[in-house]
Parts: sequence; structure tokens; C-alpha cells
Amino acid sequence: HGGLSVPEKEMAFENWMSEKTPIMVATNAFGMGIDKKNVGVVIHFDIPYSIENYIQEAGRAGRNHQKSFAVLLKNNNDISNQIEFSKKSLPSIQEVKEIHRKLYQYFRIANGEIPENLLGFNLLEFSKIYNFSVAKVDAVLRILANNSIIEISNTYNKKSSIIFHETSKNLHFYAINNIYIKNFINSLLRTYTGLFEQEVKIDEYLLAKKNNTTSNQIISYLEQLQKDGIITYNSVKTDSEIRFLAPREDDKTINRFSKEITQFIKQKEKKSKDFLRFIQNNSVCRSIQILTYFDEKSIKKCGICDVCLSEKKTQKKDIDSEILNLLYQKGTLTSQEITQLLDFSEKDILVHLRQLISDEKININHQNKYYLN
Repeated sequence: HGGLSVPEKEMAFENWMSEKTPIMVATNAFGMGIDKKNVGVVIHFDIPYSIENYIQEAGRAGRNHQKSFAVLLKNNNDISNQIEFSKKSLPSIQEVKEIHRKLYQYFRIANGEIPENLLGFNLLEFSKIYNFSVAKVDAVLRILANNSIIEISNTYNKKSSIIFHETSKNLHFYAINNIYIKNFINSLLRTYTGLFEQEVKIDEYLLAKKNNTTSNQIISYLEQLQKDGIITYNSVKTDSEIRFLAPREDDKTINRFSKEITQFIKQKEKKSKDFLRFIQNNSVCRSIQILTYFDEKSIKKCGICDVCLSEKKTQKKDIDSEILNLLYQKGTLTSQEITQLLDFSEKDILVHLRQLISDEKININHQNKYYLN
């Protein structure tokens, strides 16, 4: 869903809601506000950032009160990547100061000045110029906005777009006659679909990375294609707009909020660590873990999570082996005698006795006593 054009998104959504297609593959933002009651399973392919996020996202299943499942796919590599991502995306207070200072430099704002207008901002370009992690810059911008140092509005839906006017056959001849742009055209067609049918949003920075060149070079290719009547190119050079709410004072500005910012960063780190502990703890019922996290004390196991089901399987093996060992030692015993000698419920023991008979591991005589086959 995430990478589709608007018409494709609408069609995919309608097909999913009407049951024409039963599965939707999407980012975690997709389900916000959607109340489809009969979702039967939510599968996380990537590890969520926090327990709160996981509960909210997994909670989109089973709203009709029917049995439903939440599945999280993970391995050790995923956990290592999550730890690394957390390090890269959570800035220190010094990094907050540095990115904040560079932000004023980027817009050539002098000390004591405060621009009046909204300023177009390209996150990827800024990160590349100053050699910052994109995730870390994004986190700092949110921190600055939360502390009323800047106001930022994302305009991700205003990405540049193109549509081809020529047929694929004519485009082929154009590429042959303009060999310098042929590789770029091929890259464009491999990266995006539907270019001949409708306007498609594109990312010049992504195309630059794929073609091992600069965004300016990509823009010049697109402008040349438009000039030659091959495409219509609607260019948007920013993905955000920033309004500065405080005059430039560099570190002094951040120092006023350093306590709150440090606390915010520590809280984010804790949430990430808490979730990794949650998915790695395979000995405590998931429901108990979640309730404990939210300060709700519970000792009652849910009986249906992976931890509880694993315990039941282990218990089943234990009951079978205990019964077989007991009969090996004692020879023949009634079900009542077995119940008295083993620390399991009579109901569980009777179920396992029937299964062991079915598996032809034990038998029962005319005195209703069990013995090994």
C-alpha cells in the first residue's frame, strides 16, 4: 500500500475492505483510524519501536470478538538491527545542539535573527550536506518542534511527479538517439510503474542514489525529457516546510530545554529496550508482561500466547513421561492410584491415559489397571 500511487492505493483499499483481496501489505501508518472488524491476523515483518506501538497495531485484529492472531517475525539479526537503528536515530544532547546550529547555517540565518516566512526544507539534502544520519535529523526536528523552537509541516504528499506521453516504442527510439540519457530512462522505468497511464510520484534523491549521481543531475535529465516532450515533470524540491519560532542563539536556545530534551531521549531509549526485552522473554506469559509494563498487576496467565502454549506442550510431554515411568516402576495401576502418585490434575491424567492407549504405548486390563505394552 505504502509505495502505490493515489488511484492504486484507493483501489487496493476498496478491494481489501470488500474482501476481494484478503491481505493488505502496508506500513504501520495504514491502519490508523481503520475499523475493519474481521481482521483475523496482523503480522509484523519488522520490529515495532515500542510496546505501545505494538499493542495499537496488533489490536487491529479481532474487533469482531472472534479468535484472531498477532504474529511478530524476528531473528537475532532483526534485534541487532533494531538496537543499531535506535543508536542511529536517537541523538545525544550535543547532537541536538549541532543539528540545531547547522539548521540556521543551512538557511543562512544570522545570530539574533528570526525569519518571518515558511522555509522549504529537504531532509535528505540537509543530511547529506552535513553528513548526518537522516533518522537522527528527523528525530532532532521533532524534538525542536516539541519544544516550540521550530514549527515543521511535512509535505511528503507534494513529491515531484511525472507522466510519460510517448509510447514505449517511441521512447525506445528516443533513447537510442539520446544515448547519454538511456540508462536513466531504464532506471526510471525499473523504479516506478504506471508511468504511461497516470502521474506517478517520484523521489529525485532516490533516483540519484540508484544512478550513482547527484539530485541536480537527475533534475536536469527530467527537465530535458520534459523539454523534448517525452514527459510532464511537476517538480517539488522540498519535503517539509519550517518556520523558526525563536531567534538564532545556537546553544543558548537548547540549554533552556536541555533537561526536558535529555529526559525525552532517555524515555525513547527505555521504550525501545523494554520492547526488545518483551519479545526476547520467552518464559513469562505475554499478557502478564504487557500488564506489568502498564503497571497493572496480574498473575493470571492468558493461556493462548506463544509462551503459554509452549508451556502446555512441555507439560504434555512431562505427563506422558511421568505416567510411563510410574508404570515401569509399579507394573499396574488404576487411574486413581496414578493421580495420587503424580502432581497433575485428574482430568489431565485421564486425557493422557486415553492418548497413550491410542498410541499403543500402554494398555488396560479387566481390573481397570493400566500397564505398559
